[in-house]
Amino acid sequence: MTDNNYINKGICIWCQKSIPEISFDNEPHIIPHALGCDDIGFDICDSCNHYFGTAAKGECNTNLVFSEVFKTFSLFTSNRDENSWKQYRSAYFKYEHKKNLITLKQPFRLQSLTRQFKRSLYEVFLQKYHKETGRGLDKEMDDVRNFARYGNGNLSVYYVANKVFLGAQDKTVFSLGNLEEVKNYGYYMFWFMSQVFFIEIIPCRAMLMKDKFLNEYAQKLIINVDGNQGIIELVDIRQLDFFMQRWSRKNIDTNNNLHQ
Repeated sequence: MTDNNYINKGICIWCQKSIPEISFDNEPHIIPHALGCDDIGFDICDSCNHYFGTAAKGECNTNLVFSEVFKTFSLFTSNRDENSWKQYRSAYFKYEHKKNLITLKQPFRLQSLTRQFKRSLYEVFLQKYHKETGRGLDKEMDDVRNFARYGNGNLSVYYVANKVFLGAQDKTVFSLGNLEEVKNYGYYMFWFMSQVFFIEIIPCRAMLMKDKFLNEYAQKLIINVDGNQGIIELVDIRQLDFFMQRWSRKNIDTNNNLHQ
């Protein structure tokens, strides 16, 4: 470790450049600071740090999408009361109180917002992974790196859709779970603010182990209330149930269509 608290190896885990071509002067928050987290990473250059916190032309800001999705979960689920909606502010979503429904603001595109949210999960993962293991530059992380930083490829994300909480977690802490599962199955279980996602880290391994891995977790995590629970591939951000009233009014198919 150098005198700079934001440097370990001195090579950016995202662009893979090093000093003097790049600098490491600014604090790289692993979880967006807007969520109250002060977990600081390292080997994240100022240019890449700025990229994740800035909206590109035609795209939503990945850090802000992550913050707004999880702030919405927090406001409308565990802490919800009859006045919660009055506190709600969002750049991307709007809350229609009479319909008890969150919708997407114009002119944001559903497909872009969904993809940016998925990329934000991988951004958080690799930054935390590198802080805890020092292995964020490993070649096996190239698919994660290319998807999160450059938008190349389309790694799969699966969401645990329950009608009940899976247990509370510290709202400002994201802790790495079982990294052996990445090695053995190609997936990582991303658990934050009582929401559980499975993100594809090593595609070739995940392709072979997908059914076994997800079926095993379905047995552990799915609490069957009315038959509509399960582990679903996230293809539409509206699949995230901010109200814990899954499928109560509308259903979503994989063609991005809403059905009554």
